[in-house]
Amino acid sequence: MATSITGSAPNTASARAKAGRACPEVMSLWRRMVAVVRHGILFGIGASVILMIFASFGFIKPAVGAFFQEAIDLVAILNALRAR
Repeated sequence: MATSITGSAPNTASARAKAGRACPEVMSLWRRMVAVVRHGILFGIGASVILMIFASFGFIKPAVGAFFQEAIDLVAILNALRAR
C-alpha cells in the first residue's frame, strides 16, 4: 500500500502542474477561493475567541453572546459569497 502511494505521488504532482499550465483560470480561481476560506476561518475563530473572553468576564450576557455568534456566522457566510 505504501509503495503504491509513494509511487503515485510524482504522477499527482505532474498532473497538478499540467492542470495549472492548461487551465490558469482554474488555478487562479482556486487560489482566490482558498484565500477567501482562510479569511473566513481566521475571522470566525478570532471573533469567537474575543467574544468568549468578553463573556467569561461577564461583559456580555449569554443571549447577547449567542446573537453575536450568529452575526459572526452570517458575516462569514456572506464573505464566502465573494469567492464566486
